[in-house]
Amino acid sequence: MGYLKEQNYQKTNKGIKIAGLIIMLIGIALLGVGIFWIATSSNMFEGSTGMFLILPGIFLTIVGCAVRFFLGNRRQIMAYQMQEMMPLMQDGMKQMRPIMKENLEYMTPIMQEHLKDMAPTYGEVAREVTKGVKDGLNE
Repeated sequence: MGYLKEQNYQKTNKGIKIAGLIIMLIGIALLGVGIFWIATSSNMFEGSTGMFLILPGIFLTIVGCAVRFFLGNRRQIMAYQMQEMMPLMQDGMKQMRPIMKENLEYMTPIMQEHLKDMAPTYGEVAREVTKGVKDGLNE
C-alpha cells in the first residue's frame, strides 16, 4: 500500500500546504485589488466592482488558511489532541474497572447457563462438519 509510506505522506502533505498557500495568496491579491479599486474609485460602479472582489478575496483567504494550516498540519494537531486526551481516558478507564468487573461477575453465570443450553446444538453442528469433511476426503 503506497499511501502508507512516510515519503508519500510527506510529498502529499507538502502539496496540500502549497495548494493552501496559493489559494491564500489569490485571496489576498483579490482583497488588495478590491480595496484599491474602492479607495481610488471616482464613481459608484468602480466601487461596487471592488466589493465583488473583496468578498471572494475574504472567502479564498479563509479557505487557503484552513487548507494550509489545518489540513497541512493535521497529523501534529491529532497528536496534540491525543496527548491531551490520554490522561482523561486513563482516568475514565480506572473509574470504569469496578463497574466492568461487577458486570462480568453478573454475566458469567448467565453466559455459562446459556452455553450449557446450546451445547447439544454445537455438538450436532460439529458432527455435521466432521461428516462433511470425511465425505469430502473420501471423494
